[in-house]
Amino acid sequence: MSELFVRHSLNSKKAVKIFVSFRYFVDKSSGGDHIWTLELGTASLDLNGKKINPIHINNINITCLDDLLDESIALIAAQIDWSPFQEDTECPVIISVEPLGENVSIGRNIVIKINDALPTSGIDLSELKILLDIGDTKFDITSEFKVIGIPYEYTLEWVPKLRINNTYK
Repeated sequence: MSELFVRHSLNSKKAVKIFVSFRYFVDKSSGGDHIWTLELGTASLDLNGKKINPIHINNINITCLDDLLDESIALIAAQIDWSPFQEDTECPVIISVEPLGENVSIGRNIVIKINDALPTSGIDLSELKILLDIGDTKFDITSEFKVIGIPYEYTLEWVPKLRINNTYK
């Protein structure tokens, strides 16, 4: 049995212990095959002060184990009373923008990294707008960015559809 601790991004003072058990049984009817089971549970109480039922998943395989763990932990965490919440008072910050400067190679993609420090409710990308300013004209290229990451830290990458010059100035 393993134990892991889970925290809510708006309550860094509370950690909840989740127990994880990964076992197998031998199925004699199928020539001794192993049937793997996963069990997750916590002693923490739900929003109504009641015990949270453990999660049992039968007949799993190693290829889906990470996804099953993520989903099961999220199901348990969604039932927990995480209050009191800390207020998210800070806005996200731009960690880096690459490339910078003049005479940037046309072959370079634009990469922007943004972060929102804890406590946080996460970065809301629904209002994000990225404009390419080439002097007299601005182009909205927001929809052309590929977004990678988690709600607290994203990497945005723009691969221009057309490259027609040697350098941007």
